[in-house]
Amino acid sequence: MEKALESGISQRVPLTFHNSFSTIGMMQSAHISLLQEQTRVIEGIAKRGKDCVIVGRNADILLADQKPFTVFVCASMEAKIKRCMERAREGEQLTEKEIEQNIKRINKNRAQNYEMIAGRKWGQAASYNITVNTSDWDIKELTPAVAAFARRWFEHNAL
Repeated sequence: MEKALESGISQRVPLTFHNSFSTIGMMQSAHISLLQEQTRVIEGIAKRGKDCVIVGRNADILLADQKPFTVFVCASMEAKIKRCMERAREGEQLTEKEIEQNIKRINKNRAQNYEMIAGRKWGQAASYNITVNTSDWDIKELTPAVAAFARRWFEHNAL
């Protein structure tokens, strides 16, 4: 589901004489079906009533009634590329330019999905409880600080 939603419709279906608008419409319908299934899964998790962490997937909007703690994580393009290169699978030989293009494509699709579901722009600070810039941080060092902030947020909002 994640791969299908992040790859985007426009990247998978070029408009040529082989593809009609009806073909694109069918692909968009499949994309919407995936988003609906994703919603069903996330809402099912929430109904169980247990604490969980959901990364992305528009969970902030889908679970708005549960008043979730929401975090937007951002970084400079240079930091993103560096992390991708460090985490590349063995044998994966993408150039920095290819990685940057992939990041931009994925973020564009995330933004489109979010805007379709939320009706507002993806990444706006007002939509989240906290925005964390990870550019100059080791994620493992930053995680406990964000977790401590989240605990305090829940304590404050339980009053």
